Amino acid sequence: MTAAKKSESILPTSDLGFRKAFSTFGKEHILQGFLQDVLDSDKFDQKITHVTLGNPYNIVDVNKLSADERKSLLLNTIIDIHCTLGDKREIVIEMQVEKDQEMEERIFYNSALKYIENYDRILDTNGKSERQGKQSKYVSLEPVVSLNVFRYNHFKESQRSLHFFRLYDNEDNKYTLKNRYIEIYFELKKRDDTLSVNLKAWQHFMLTGEAMPNAPSYVKEAAEMLNISNLTRDERKAHDMYERNRRKMLSREAYVREKGFEEGVQETKLETAKKLLEMGLSIEDSAKALGLDSNFIRQLA
Repeated sequence: MTAAKKSESILPTSDLGFRKAFSTFGKEHILQGFLQDVLDSDKFDQKITHVTLGNPYNIVDVNKLSADERKSLLLNTIIDIHCTLGDKREIVIEMQVEKDQEMEERIFYNSALKYIENYDRILDTNGKSERQGKQSKYVSLEPVVSLNVFRYNHFKESQRSLHFFRLYDNEDNKYTLKNRYIEIYFELKKRDDTLSVNLKAWQHFMLTGEAMPNAPSYVKEAAEMLNISNLTRDERKAHDMYERNRRKMLSREAYVREKGFEEGVQETKLETAKKLLEMGLSIEDSAKALGLDSNFIRQLA
């Protein structure tokens, strides 16, 4: 009897997978479960009652884009969604697939934009935005949490995979504005025995698209959503395009690396040949030692 074929899934680290798993309208409880698991690791003393999505996933919007726009979006190495918790706390969530030199600046910039978004505004009874009038312009500012998920190891000096950062007063040895702004980093590729069972399940899911047997129900539901067999025709079309372009990109990167290596070896041989000639070694002996054509060496003499 042959073993059953392993089902294929979209990786949650892709734009399509990340948005579908965490920002699908009607499935907010999956994102809520993820946020609660992360915040509970920092002894978060509040239960997240509900999550409101700021930019819900919609595959129709993706397929309305031009071919070049879809390619750019689906191969994006920086993916972000945002939401608001029941206590009005703003959450900016970003998936960072590849290393980026300007990552820290961009994360802080996006968080600052989210923080000032509601400045001098209130919502009327119909949910429409209006000016504060004579009230304080700052009363509408809400706390921001920046949650950043990395598919690479950013904090190489640390064995921990989950990091929390707040403003700290070195003089008084205490946190300032403790809950006004928090930066959280979750590294997926680190093996961290201090993680909770739920966070280990999230780590496994985000790297493989699969749910561990002991994963909570909302992780298993997210894995089911990303199973290829459960995708709509539009989603499969977008996924196929993503895979084609991802393979092309990987092939291109491999070619560039190989070409760069070959050119580097050749350049090293030329530098060595010059030194051998300066030391008095003959052209023929230098060419033989380095495996180069003697006529080529003769041009360096």
